[in-house]
Amino acid sequence: MEPNLPLGYRLRRDPDLLLLLRPDGSVAAAFSARGANEEAVELAAWEDRGGGDRSVLVGRRGGGSSRDRRR
Repeated sequence: MEPNLPLGYRLRRDPDLLLLLRPDGSVAAAFSARGANEEAVELAAWEDRGGGDRSVLVGRRGGGSSRDRRR
């Protein structure tokens, strides 16, 4: 899993948890290591970053409306 994360965000993996870390090292979200999917991790990161700017995700995935891509 190589999600598209905002600048400075990173993942820490252990056998049971996948932690989404902010640039300052604090935990933004935690996921089950077995059940985490790339899209959920990306969405949590971009929403935590502030504003939930999904334009990067929408453009990368090719989904959403053209209105979403212009934001």
